[in-house]
Amino acid sequence: MDLLTVENLHVGFRLPRGELDAISGVSFSLPQGGTLAVVGESGSGKSVTARAVMGLLPASARIKAGRVLFADPKAGEAAPIDLTALPPDGRVLRAIRGNAISMVFQEPLSALSPVHTIGDQIGEVARLHRGMDRAAARRETREILSLVRFPDPDRVLDSYPFELSGGMRQRALIGMALISRPRLLIADEPTTALDVTVQAEILALLHDLRRDLGMAILIITHDMGVVASLAEDVVVMKDGRCLERGPTRAVLKDPRHAYTQHLLSSIPRHPNDLGPNDLGPNDLGSNDLGPNDPGPVDPSGSQFRAQPSPAPLLLEAEGLDMTFQSRAGRGFFRSKPKETRALTNVDLTLRQGECLGIVGESGSGKSTLSRILMRAITPDRGCLRFHGGDGPLDLLGLNARDLRGFRRHIQTVFQDPVGSLSPRRKILDILREPLEIQGIGTPASRRAMALDLITLVGLTEAHLDRFPHSLSGGQKQRVGIARALALEPEILILDEAVSALDVSIQARILALLQDLRQRLRLSYIFISHDMGVINQMADRIMVLCGGYMVETAPREALFARPSHPYTRSLLAAVPRPDPDHPLDLEGLRGGRANIPARWPLPFARDGEPARTLIEVGPDHWVRAAPTPPTSRPAEGMGLG
Repeated sequence: MDLLTVENLHVGFRLPRGELDAISGVSFSLPQGGTLAVVGESGSGKSVTARAVMGLLPASARIKAGRVLFADPKAGEAAPIDLTALPPDGRVLRAIRGNAISMVFQEPLSALSPVHTIGDQIGEVARLHRGMDRAAARRETREILSLVRFPDPDRVLDSYPFELSGGMRQRALIGMALISRPRLLIADEPTTALDVTVQAEILALLHDLRRDLGMAILIITHDMGVVASLAEDVVVMKDGRCLERGPTRAVLKDPRHAYTQHLLSSIPRHPNDLGPNDLGPNDLGSNDLGPNDPGPVDPSGSQFRAQPSPAPLLLEAEGLDMTFQSRAGRGFFRSKPKETRALTNVDLTLRQGECLGIVGESGSGKSTLSRILMRAITPDRGCLRFHGGDGPLDLLGLNARDLRGFRRHIQTVFQDPVGSLSPRRKILDILREPLEIQGIGTPASRRAMALDLITLVGLTEAHLDRFPHSLSGGQKQRVGIARALALEPEILILDEAVSALDVSIQARILALLQDLRQRLRLSYIFISHDMGVINQMADRIMVLCGGYMVETAPREALFARPSHPYTRSLLAAVPRPDPDHPLDLEGLRGGRANIPARWPLPFARDGEPARTLIEVGPDHWVRAAPTPPTSRPAEGMGLG
């Protein structure tokens, strides 16, 4: 008997203009201990389906037809319960929702209370649904935190959500869902906002919990790589309808519906398609040093010399250091300021027409570096020069007036298109604002330029008189790009500019950016944790870890022959939309590679990253100690 069966489900929303059909005839089943993925873009009805199962639909929604049957294995031979027939606020459905079915929501900061500790929030579930007293609930909470792999459960018990990283908050949400030992776990986009390595850890965790606890998982996602690595069956939804369903391998390898084919074709080419596993023994990706290969050498005596680029240098940074200070402790008595090193001796170059990709986990220093480059903050040490038509310009030495004028040369496209656009201003006013601030043009010429910009990014004149709330996510991001182009900059900094978009919308925005780069001769600094996007966009890639630049290389060389263990861990953690190449969930349990103390020689010494950048190929540099010709680097690291 299946644990969960959804039969011909129809859900409608009552709106002022009439009723909207959000779900139309969706059907699927999930066996005990199985994993089913529901995939589709925003607005496809994925989350509404999950909330209908949980009985958490808003007041404006109603189930018009269909059944949701839940066969609790603890109920023995009893007939399955139709969850849609139970009162949403009734005792029976609340008991099922708290004990037998749990849900992990997409955004942990919104799902967790900011004024209560993690221990209190998870323990409250145990007290409400399992009848435990406070002491027993705390003991059970500590056990759950260990189960979801917190290295120090006692510290987390008394921590607040803002004191944890994104991955840790997501683990806390999973722990809250698991403390009642449910038979069904519904995970709504549980890894969307996470870095690739943290996402891999969460997927490995869900895989282990399913095996150890014998529970079933219903995962909602738009990431086909997650589907290939975790799910046994998949349902593809669009506009509230189920378009295709079946075993994961069959759907991903031989999609029958045109929409499924469209989703799969929109995914950026996976970087591991260029990886060592796909290269022959004589290709660049060989990990072994030849018998006459002297290994890595000091840059001053390197046998490799990067070929000079024909494009002139545009932006240059040398030796950037940045330290932030924060107060430790709580309450009236606080300890002395605590220093956090955000960047350490980072160099960067950008040439005209080039796209430099910057990758790394949260906290690696990516956003700090971008804020320095756009002169939003000033580093503690280092040099930053812009090579314009009048020669090199020292950006760190500019006064306020000159700095304001310089900002025309570098503009930013932000990650969140909703938060970066004023909800009270029309699109026309948003596009005219940079021109007004810089005192460029007349009211008539500014409107004409706004029309040119909105047309350039693929929208129409009608969009100028609309407010941001009336635009889709992709349209909002197009407006953000148009605003960044208003001052005709030479450089665009794109900070996770497509991470919040569905895969097909993302593909269109990336195509637009590539077209604009060629037409306007733009240079990009593209910051992302999506290695597929970086693979599609970047010419060169810089890898940051803990504020250090650990590796930089041309795109093809980095993906074909990654040298640093941290770079290798990033590539190994990227889920591929191919059931023949799922994530190595067993291998991911060995621990993360973002801790220098775990790096072998020659990449670290005494727990600290090596100080030297070694050239291991044309324009391919890795942070490692020089290795004597008679020695060899650590096994499998590929230096040389």
